[in-house]
Amino acid sequence: HSNGSSEGNWSRFFRESDADGSGRLNYLEFANSLFRKLGKWLTIAQEDVRALWNLLDQDMSMEVTQREMMLAIYRLEVETWPEIDDVEIEKTITKLNASLKRRMNAEGN
Repeated sequence: HSNGSSEGNWSRFFRESDADGSGRLNYLEFANSLFRKLGKWLTIAQEDVRALWNLLDQDMSMEVTQREMMLAIYRLEVETWPEIDDVEIEKTITKLNASLKRRMNAEGN
């Protein structure tokens, strides 16, 4: 299901990169596909591709399943989320509660 989301894009990338249809990518399939698909828009260093592969292949089996790849990409995305302290969480909850109360009052509840 490719809906333009990061998950959809990486799922499609995996399917299109799985040259032998094994349900697993080895490093060559991964690297060749990455360079072929992104190389025309980005300059990609071999070291960066290897570093990304090492993040994907956490069990060092020399291949990754789609599930392993998606989990690793998710973990990378989570690492970029901002850290929010308790004060900010309280402010956000207060705003959400106030918004919900206004909406319920507007609907006659």
